[in-house]
Amino acid sequence: TCIRDYIHIKDIATAHHLALENLLGGKRGDVYNVGSGRGHSVKDVITEISKQLNYEIPTQIKERRQGDPFSLVTNSNKIKNHLGWEPNNSTLTEIVQSTIKWIRPKAT
Repeated sequence: TCIRDYIHIKDIATAHHLALENLLGGKRGDVYNVGSGRGHSVKDVITEISKQLNYEIPTQIKERRQGDPFSLVTNSNKIKNHLGWEPNNSTLTEIVQSTIKWIRPKAT
């Protein structure tokens, strides 16, 4: 299945915060790629969700969509070099745990 670069929302927020601080500090803005630099297949994501929910998610493997690239993984070296940003929360396990926690309201 297709490989994609999944990133935690906290890491995206941190990148935005650093970019804003940079601008407010009087420095020039720029365009950055922000990603974990690691690729996971859609199947990896489904497997991780199934594992954490202890539930087998039914799936169907279909042909890749026309024009859909096999792999899209970000190179974030520019933002790392310019602003010192690095992802800190973007393991697949952390992303899935956080998503499940966000979707499922806490029991009262």
